[in-house]
Amino acid sequence: MKYYTSWILLSVALFWVSPASAQVQDENFVPDFRHMKIDNPAALTDSNAEAIYHQIQSELAKTFARSELPVVKEYNTWKRYNRAPYLSSTHGDRYINNFANDLAVRYDALAKGYKMPAGAVFAKDGFAVTKDGDILPGRLFVMEKLAEGASPGTGDWRYLAIESDGSLIGDSQHDAQNALEFCHICHKVRSSRDFLFFVPPGYRN
Repeated sequence: MKYYTSWILLSVALFWVSPASAQVQDENFVPDFRHMKIDNPAALTDSNAEAIYHQIQSELAKTFARSELPVVKEYNTWKRYNRAPYLSSTHGDRYINNFANDLAVRYDALAKGYKMPAGAVFAKDGFAVTKDGDILPGRLFVMEKLAEGASPGTGDWRYLAIESDGSLIGDSQHDAQNALEFCHICHKVRSSRDFLFFVPPGYRN
């Protein structure tokens, strides 16, 4: 994994802050340790995590776009539902963000029984900061709602994961399907809300 150092490293020193509490998305969400963990992750305040993200956001998006998958090329132009990156143990102790496209209507409501329309897409990008001062780019996780009946085993959701260098980790509908099996296993606890988690309380826009 490539480190975003040099021009960012000074920022880490300037942004160093006291520890903040780790956030989880749902009390029933079971962490899966096949997510790559970060050794010695640093804790940041919300404002400092946001400042770091603003510095690296465009570079992250450009890197993920190397996958040449249309569904991920414009995710960073979509609405972001969190006010600041939040620490997620279920995503490898990284600070993550929740984006959704215009078809993902009522995402902020997530009423029981509601199902997203085909074409709704959600994306989570992020980063980590180690106590040594390295900023590590995270992976991009994507959920795309398919046509009804297209994938009954996953609730008609397609899961994608892009590595920090832009390479494809897996696609539940095409390549390396087994690599993303754990995604739906985790999301099944939210089946009553179309398998979707929302932003933790306190981080919602």
